[in-house]
Amino acid sequence: MSAYQPETSKPRTRGFTLVELLVVIAIIGVLVALLLPAIQAAREAARRNTCKNNLKQLALGCLNHENTVGYFPSGGWGENWVGDADKGSGKDQPGSWLYSILPYMEQETMHSLPTDGDPDEVTDPQSLGAKTVMESTIAAINCPSRRTGLFAATTDANAKNAGSLGSGGPSPPPSSPVLGDPPGPDHAAQYTGAFVGRSDYAGCSGASGILEDRSGRYPGFVNGDTGETDTDGPTSIHTNARYRPLVSSPTGIMLDASGAVIGQMTGVFFQTSEIGINHIADGTSNTYLCGERTVTTVNYEDGKGEEDERTWLHGSSFNSLRSSSERPVRDPTDFEEGGTFGSAHASIWHMAFCDGSVQGLSYEIDHQVHNANGNRADQSVTSN
Repeated sequence: MSAYQPETSKPRTRGFTLVELLVVIAIIGVLVALLLPAIQAAREAARRNTCKNNLKQLALGCLNHENTVGYFPSGGWGENWVGDADKGSGKDQPGSWLYSILPYMEQETMHSLPTDGDPDEVTDPQSLGAKTVMESTIAAINCPSRRTGLFAATTDANAKNAGSLGSGGPSPPPSSPVLGDPPGPDHAAQYTGAFVGRSDYAGCSGASGILEDRSGRYPGFVNGDTGETDTDGPTSIHTNARYRPLVSSPTGIMLDASGAVIGQMTGVFFQTSEIGINHIADGTSNTYLCGERTVTTVNYEDGKGEEDERTWLHGSSFNSLRSSSERPVRDPTDFEEGGTFGSAHASIWHMAFCDGSVQGLSYEIDHQVHNANGNRADQSVTSN
């Protein structure tokens, strides 16, 4: 007969009190609050690094172009024209400098789409090819701190030598990630339903005291038959022979319609430019090549901004060129404060120099230094 063993009760497990639970939750909240800014800062640092690498790729493309043909890619004709593979990459090229460096960035196929083999004609297949490139993009042309991908196009994005993006309607398509209101009476362009690529980088067109606007798109062309001038180039590819650019290549001397000298373009990219390293008297490490450009914050994706209404393929305009005449700024909410070099980054913006180096510069950079850096031959060598 076994001895009696009384039951022993299990020890009771003590749980959290409500107060203790609240304390733990509060501690977790504090830790998250402390870690979140660090995580966000790390992500922004990574985005800045990607942005810097983008500019490095663009600068190397420009330098490879210069090494191959003897000059940097041309700034193009004007804001109504996109790239034409049959027109080379010099003063006869209507499209942007970004289009001209595509073959030097392993994008030969994209570059060759707008072609029919005849530089004096634009056939339907070539026009369709240009439209296809307009509705495409490459990663290197967008800053990830601002935007990536394709963006809603208005009728302003159409070009004379590309297939129509559409006549559009009064508002963007429902699927469009558009910010802000549809265009009002002060902006007649309508949404086309298409989506196009836009660049966050611009070539430097020069310093102040010379340009008629901040993009460097003037003085334009003169019609040899009528004597009339047009800042946006010939009215069609067929009339090109009748038009004479009012800025001479490669010197950048600017003329009026009568042929009188009115100034000189001082940057690396401008209308019909053909600037080589031999023209950069101040030294390649002291001269701006291309950098981040401002875009108004409310217009990142909608194509309504005055400085962002066209595509990365359009020639000489705010979309592809900027001057160093104005101070760099962080992306503004109002265009009147923009139209300059600058970025979406909080404290710095990036600029590639003509030696291929890329620097992060302060928005507080001395204005005289900034202006001088945009001039390829003012004999002013400054430190940044």
